[in-house]
Amino acid sequence: MGTEGASGTSKLGRTVVAALRVLLLVTWVTVVVAWLVVELFAPFNRLTGLLAFSPPVLGPMLLVGLALPCVGVRALRRPSVGMMVTAVLLICPGIPLRTHYPQPSQVPGLRIKVLTCNRGQHQEHSILDFIRETQPDLIAIQDAYAPRSHDPAAYPLPYSARSGDFWLLSKYPIYSTEVFMVDVERYDRKLRIKTKLKSMRHVVKMEGRDLAVYNLHMPTPRFALTGKSEGGTVAADHWAEQRSLIQQALERMESDPLPVIALGDWNVPARGPLYRRMTRKLTDAHAEAGIGHGFTAPGDMRGWWSLGKSWLRLDYILSSGEWEPMRCVTEPASKAQHGAVFAELRLR
Repeated sequence: MGTEGASGTSKLGRTVVAALRVLLLVTWVTVVVAWLVVELFAPFNRLTGLLAFSPPVLGPMLLVGLALPCVGVRALRRPSVGMMVTAVLLICPGIPLRTHYPQPSQVPGLRIKVLTCNRGQHQEHSILDFIRETQPDLIAIQDAYAPRSHDPAAYPLPYSARSGDFWLLSKYPIYSTEVFMVDVERYDRKLRIKTKLKSMRHVVKMEGRDLAVYNLHMPTPRFALTGKSEGGTVAADHWAEQRSLIQQALERMESDPLPVIALGDWNVPARGPLYRRMTRKLTDAHAEAGIGHGFTAPGDMRGWWSLGKSWLRLDYILSSGEWEPMRCVTEPASKAQHGAVFAELRLR
């Protein structure tokens, strides 16, 4: 009777271990495949969009959370250690290694300080302190319709150009302003609809040099991620539209004959094929000369699953090859949905 009980207990233990091994392996494969999908293909539908916009620590946290209690079980030690090593490998690319700004070239050149901020849903947060601290020569505002969006005007810059929800304030003369439109055709319930994206292109003259300054705001993914629609935007078509709009905008900037500075909210995480397309010919100031993660969003949606912090870089300062980024700073954490980004650039 005792032998049979011991045998039954042993059999139950082996069954539990086998089930845990399967759970570990399935979780391991799922997290790795999800990471590969995001890095190579996403976003292209709602599921991959949710993966691309989710906190990057979620997968590693899940791996460690399942593996850590199993390390002490001899039969599960190898897969547990493998999962924890995988977690480290997945999270390492997102760990900020730069602790100081790169040493800029000593070759003389014109320098300009720029700042960009999406002022929509800013939760009564003012960016004046950050503006006064960084003292930018150019300030690009998106969603300038938002309440109290006038607060950058308290910082004295002599030139200003505003159109709709786009606003540029400048230390240097703004010689021309044009509406920069890109469009994409799609089908909605068998009707052909053309979506237009409005952005701005300014020509700024800095000490005798003409510069092309773009102020843009790509469509929000909020409705595509929630499965809802607003203002005629159909969630299912969002990702195809986004790719087309970004491609058209980049082609325009990359062919611009003037040195280009692109400021704005691209609504694209700093990972995956869309981000790589953005930075194929344009330089990301934070990637080149920033410190830390540089997360700008979301400031109003933090939870334990994001370690209580923002987890996305959606706002960028991009520049053409004529510019050398010298430093890039992200506004300290706030309740605003988007933090401001500042960079200092040197014209080669």
